[in-house]
Parts: sequence; C-alpha cells; structure tokens
Amino acid sequence: MINMNKAALITTTLIICLITTSALAADLQKSMRRQADSDFRIAEKAYRKAVKDYGKAFNGLPDSEKTSACKKINSALYTNRHNMVAEDTFRQQQLKQQIGKLEQYGSELECVPKK
Repeated sequence: MINMNKAALITTTLIICLITTSALAADLQKSMRRQADSDFRIAEKAYRKAVKDYGKAFNGLPDSEKTSACKKINSALYTNRHNMVAEDTFRQQQLKQQIGKLEQYGSELECVPKK
C-alpha cells in the first residue's frame, strides 16, 4: 500500500512539473517574441530619426548618434535571428522581413557586420 501511495505521489509530482515547465516555456517564447518586436521598433525609430535629421546621405551624422543607431540595429538583428529557430513558419516570414529591413538600415548606415 505504501509503494502505491509513493508511486501515485511521484507520478502526480512529475505531471505537475511537466505542466509547469510547458507553461514556463510558452511564457518564455512570448517574452522572446515581444523582445524581438520591441528591438525592431527601437532600431527602426533610431534609423528614421537619423534619416529625418541628416537626410538619406547622413551628412553630418555625429559618430555618437551613428554608434547608438548601429548598436540598436545590431541588437535587433541578433534578437530576430536568434528567435527565428523557435518560431512557426508564419512568424519566421515576419522575422525575415524584419531582418531584411534591419540589414538594409545597417548597410545604409554602414554598421552591419559582414556575415
């Protein structure tokens, strides 16, 4: 009788752990998705500000602003590329579009590292 109670307790504990783990993984995925989208918006905003303030040729763009925009673009590129693996096909297409835009912004600012 004691062995059956122990087995039932262990089984119940394992089930609770599995449910908790899957819920945590889903929360982590949502958090990573939000972070990738947020990083993209921040990078896009920095790029648009540089274009608005200095034109498409970025004439007179201070090094500090260029460095800041490049950091934001490269951070967004890293986050979006990192999330690509764990996403479904639809979301991967969205990330590919974001990555394409970020690569374009980075090449225009001359700050995207070579692959």
